Amino acid sequence: MSEKKNVPKLRFPEFTEPWEQRKWIDTVDISTEMVDPTSGEYDDMPHIAPGNIESFTGRILDNVKTVKEEQLISGKFRFRPNDVVYGKINPQLGKYFYSCVNGLTSADAYVFNGKHGITQKFLFALLQTSDFFKYSVSVSKRSGMPKINRDELNAYVFLAPREEEQDKIGSFLLNIDHLITLHQRKLGAINLTNAIVLFDNGYNPALACELIILKGVLTYAKHHYQKQHVILRLL
Repeated sequence: MSEKKNVPKLRFPEFTEPWEQRKWIDTVDISTEMVDPTSGEYDDMPHIAPGNIESFTGRILDNVKTVKEEQLISGKFRFRPNDVVYGKINPQLGKYFYSCVNGLTSADAYVFNGKHGITQKFLFALLQTSDFFKYSVSVSKRSGMPKINRDELNAYVFLAPREEEQDKIGSFLLNIDHLITLHQRKLGAINLTNAIVLFDNGYNPALACELIILKGVLTYAKHHYQKQHVILRLL
């Protein structure tokens, strides 16, 4: 970002307006809808906890079971399609996903919904930025068990564009996710050593797609916590 105007150095060309500073407490709802998994109502739904999520990618692993199969007994948070789920324990592990189904998640996770001009897709992208990662890890160190609580989330401040640009950013990233998943299923293994894609506080979508596809790199990460990840700084 340009420090003077809060304008990304690289962005979709049709957008020119500066981004505005927003507060988490004003723009994100953290769900309190905890349900009883023993009621029978949720038996056929998947239970997706942090242990079922691949770090830093938002992809769901193949170890997910239904609520009934897990024989869950303690309260779980309910999520729905388009909800954003985030693992609050050990935020340095980068556990989050964009939901496309109904299900339950662990009490060790949060369910987020954007409001007041923050879209779901952009919110999901925001969780994957280096700025949010650094903030979540720094505040989590204040307790014995690394964890980010609601008050710490509510204190977070970030920059955001208009909703139209948010949707374009979020849709672009989710489309990349879908491409990655598709090719992972076809190839079974991904070569992560062919390229490192770095964008300083912004991105060029066309160039990003070209580099990822031409170099055969079908995975990415939004920060560089683990060296084996390709780095794609998006915001």
